[in-house]
Amino acid sequence: MEYLLTWAFALLAVITPAAVTALYIHLFCAGTFRRATRPWAEGAAFAGMFSVLAFAWGLWKSFAWDIGETCALHGHRYDFDFHLDPARRQQGLLPLFSNKCDASYDLVPGYVNPLFWSCVALTAVLTCCAVAVAVRGRRRDRVARGRESAQGA
Repeated sequence: MEYLLTWAFALLAVITPAAVTALYIHLFCAGTFRRATRPWAEGAAFAGMFSVLAFAWGLWKSFAWDIGETCALHGHRYDFDFHLDPARRQQGLLPLFSNKCDASYDLVPGYVNPLFWSCVALTAVLTCCAVAVAVRGRRRDRVARGRESAQGA
């Protein structure tokens, strides 16, 4: 029972900030963007938020104070020679670097980098769509105002 309560509180601790963030994104987009642009802008904001969450999840999973102990907790032996081989070492955060226990096991789950880059690509596409819809709407309004002034003259 205690284990179930721990998971319930952990789930609540994750869902509450996500729901508050979603509400703020919706309210910001509702007050800032026009009606036609709003869904694209909200989608871009949510995809950007999910890309940040995917990156943070990958960092969380790859973090280890003692990589040998972490590998042992996951049921794999830490291969010191494999870890120190400069040909196999990856530097940098993009894509997420991996802490490999050995040649067959990586602490960063295999779905994290594709999920992160998919969310980044989706953010870029939705942002381009929002800009295109906004530009088209403003151009249409400008043409309509020009016709009204020509008819009134």
